[in-house]
Amino acid sequence: MDNQLTARAQIQEELDRYQALYEQFITELKDLPSGALIDRNGKLNWYYREDNKQYMKRLKDSDRNIICALRKRRYIKKGIGVLKRKISNCKHWLKNDEIYDPVGMSEELPVQYRDLHGLGVFLGGDINPYAWENAHYEKGKMYDENLRHDTGEIYTRSKSEAMIAMKLKDKGLPFRYEPALNLKRRKVFPDFAVLLKKRRRVVYWEHFGMMDDPEYAIQALEKLAEYAENGIYLGVNLVITFETRDDPLTPAKIDRVINNLLKIDSI
Repeated sequence: MDNQLTARAQIQEELDRYQALYEQFITELKDLPSGALIDRNGKLNWYYREDNKQYMKRLKDSDRNIICALRKRRYIKKGIGVLKRKISNCKHWLKNDEIYDPVGMSEELPVQYRDLHGLGVFLGGDINPYAWENAHYEKGKMYDENLRHDTGEIYTRSKSEAMIAMKLKDKGLPFRYEPALNLKRRKVFPDFAVLLKKRRRVVYWEHFGMMDDPEYAIQALEKLAEYAENGIYLGVNLVITFETRDDPLTPAKIDRVINNLLKIDSI
């Protein structure tokens, strides 16, 4: 789903670029001289019409401006035709494109048809949100004595993580706590994996809780660099929160991150 929506956004961006250049060309064309450049025995001549009469002017090196203007006119006139076709094609595609969404399709069917598990109807790389939310997954240390903050459904290692978990649940965003993630050099357990249900995309969330500790801060930066080496980029498929003793994580800060995720997931 995310790839489909990205494709639509890219087509819209291309349409905007084509339209901007087309409008620029139309404006510039009004101020460019009419006529054509003709090469006669290596000499450039300017053929043009004026008062229903045809004229020819032999151009000299000092006529460089008019030569450039006539060349630009020819490119613009040819480019306008190409851009018009590109604009038409993009508009037609955007108007007629239909998102392939098995979940949305299933919601339009009788209830006995809505279980998509095992049917193989999702595009390659797309996530079945219902299966993802209910699937078993490898986790961090399940019975670690540090897992002492109860959210009502899971135990977390910190009060801040408990707040994040409860906020995610309240906002209806499926998540996994400390799921195993295989990187190139090792296996790690990010604090959260959050599923954007409409986009079928997983975003990882790391909370760094002791950023006033210099050694901890260095390790946090190293972790972000390792994520980037593995295609997990801050602001794309990775979000972070952090705190210090003097600047703790607050519900308002969590809300800002989650609201941004919901905005990304909106269609």
